[in-house]
Amino acid sequence: MIIYFAASTSEISQHKDNYKLIEKTIHSLKLDLIENWFIAKLYGKNLYKNPEYAIREEIKLVSKADFVIAEVGVPSFGVGVAIQQALNQKKPVLCLYPNSMDRSQVSDVFLGFYFNLLKLEFYDKYNLKEIISSNLEIGNDKALSKFNFLVSKDIIEYLDWVTEKTKRSKSDFLREEIIRKIINNDQEYLHVKQNKRKKV
Repeated sequence: MIIYFAASTSEISQHKDNYKLIEKTIHSLKLDLIENWFIAKLYGKNLYKNPEYAIREEIKLVSKADFVIAEVGVPSFGVGVAIQQALNQKKPVLCLYPNSMDRSQVSDVFLGFYFNLLKLEFYDKYNLKEIISSNLEIGNDKALSKFNFLVSKDIIEYLDWVTEKTKRSKSDFLREEIIRKIINNDQEYLHVKQNKRKKV
């Protein structure tokens, strides 16, 4: 899977540790990371001299990606452009805020703009790998199968409450919780799945 990673370059020296943590985690998951304008800046390089050319080229790079990861702890016009371009192209976007950040500082736009292509998560060095891997699983569901089942009144009441609280659909919530809390913790299933991939 090809990943486009974006973050603000305006305060890059102050947040370099977080940015490199995300980059390292992406590589640890055996994902292909596009070397874009931000990654170059992270290592003191400059890919483009002309800002207009930079925007055009970055849009092309977004189109090559399967999934976009954006660290949005620091507001950035460039990151916003990358997110919008990804959503326009129907590509999934994972927006990451540092776990240390005060929730009241989070943009209301992100909190209210939650749907199946854009996810918002709070990360630290302990949960980042799980956050990225579980969201990649969700984003990789190109073809979803319909599945109906009967539930109790208590379950319906809970789903009504939690989806109103999180601004997510019931199907999105259930799908993501199954992946994170059941599938990703079932070691026997993960072992079987890994063996199947090796045989392909």
